[in-house]
Amino acid sequence: MPKGLQIIFPTKLLFFLMFLLSLASAALIIPLLINSRKSEQVNRGGNSSIFGSQINQKQKFSCPKNCFCAHSTVICKGLGLERVPKTIPNDTTKLDLQGNRITKLYFDDFIGLNDLRTLLLGDNLIQEIENNVFENLPALERLRLDKNRLRSLPANGLFKFNKLLRRLDLSQNELWTISTEQIIGPTELVTLNLDRNQLHCLDSLSLNQWPSLEQLTLSSNALTSLSELDLASLPKLRTLKLGDNPWNCDCRMRWLKRLKVANQIRCYRPSYLFSRSLDKVSLKQLKCSGLEKRGVTGSKRTCRQMDGCPSVCTCTQVGGNVSDINNGVDVVVDCHDRQLRSVPVGLPQNTVELRLEQNRITQLEANSFSHMPKLVRLDLSKNNIISAHPETFKGLKQLNSLMLYSNNLTDLGDQLFKDLNSLQVLLLNGNKLKCLRDGILGD
Repeated sequence: MPKGLQIIFPTKLLFFLMFLLSLASAALIIPLLINSRKSEQVNRGGNSSIFGSQINQKQKFSCPKNCFCAHSTVICKGLGLERVPKTIPNDTTKLDLQGNRITKLYFDDFIGLNDLRTLLLGDNLIQEIENNVFENLPALERLRLDKNRLRSLPANGLFKFNKLLRRLDLSQNELWTISTEQIIGPTELVTLNLDRNQLHCLDSLSLNQWPSLEQLTLSSNALTSLSELDLASLPKLRTLKLGDNPWNCDCRMRWLKRLKVANQIRCYRPSYLFSRSLDKVSLKQLKCSGLEKRGVTGSKRTCRQMDGCPSVCTCTQVGGNVSDINNGVDVVVDCHDRQLRSVPVGLPQNTVELRLEQNRITQLEANSFSHMPKLVRLDLSKNNIISAHPETFKGLKQLNSLMLYSNNLTDLGDQLFKDLNSLQVLLLNGNKLKCLRDGILGD
């Protein structure tokens, strides 16, 4: 080409060449994109599975209706919910369901919430919890079940899969007992709230599975005694609340006098120590009968519901390692405050203590307790008892303490207590008695 020669393309021709160049590029790129897309479909299982996965994922991670969701926190508080919502995002770390109307927790309520660390279920109407309901919450650290209507916990270990649980609140329910089987599992528990229930029994050594426990609240229950074994292995315990329980201040409470919590404990029994603060009671006044002495040291107590126990009562064995009351083990039966109008049938024959106070019993029939010859203590106080058959207490030759105060008795006859050769404590105050007949207590 001669020097200085310039080739000039018309404008239309230039655009035409650019168009051809773009078509050529597209012809090379599009097949690559198609092959890449096909490869992705093969790896994930085809086109339909990709779209299906995207749809399901969107459903799982959507916020439940009327709830607030942000930063892995889901708040469904005070919405009147009757069940746990089904569309809780899988990445939730805190779930607040307080102040609803949930009555039951189902096994599948929390499936997929592997990252959940805080679960708040307080102030509901929960009466029943299915087995292993918290099995799918391995990261759970804090659980509130306070202010519900729980009367018992599943016997197979409700928290056995929650090894990281540190704070557990079961306060303000209607729990009667706490057994080792019910609460086994967490090893790092720091706070346990059991106040304002109806607890009358704690398994010996049940609390000792948590050496990290720092706070334990047991106030406002129905506890009458607390063994030194119950708290023997809690070196980090800093806060212990025991107030407002009907404590029986006998020899089993001597060890508590050494602790700062002694001023929280007010005696309910025996009557001569009623309302006295434990720290003001001398060691000599903390006496035991033969029955209580069995539980002073080394006696294992269990709170498992026992075979043959009336459904309206709670039966607790005293010592021994069996749970069948037909095997001869001594039994304490608690039927107090159950709205009973008569003495329950089917009471264990090995009963040594029977609590029937604060019911609505109006009459005591003949031989009501004669099948329980080992009975040592019987509490019938604060009922509406008007009359008692002369043979009500027939055969109770080992009965040591009988509480009949705060009833409506007007006459006791002269045969009512004739078989009670071992009777040492008889409380009749708060009745409508005008006189006691001569010889009412025999010789």
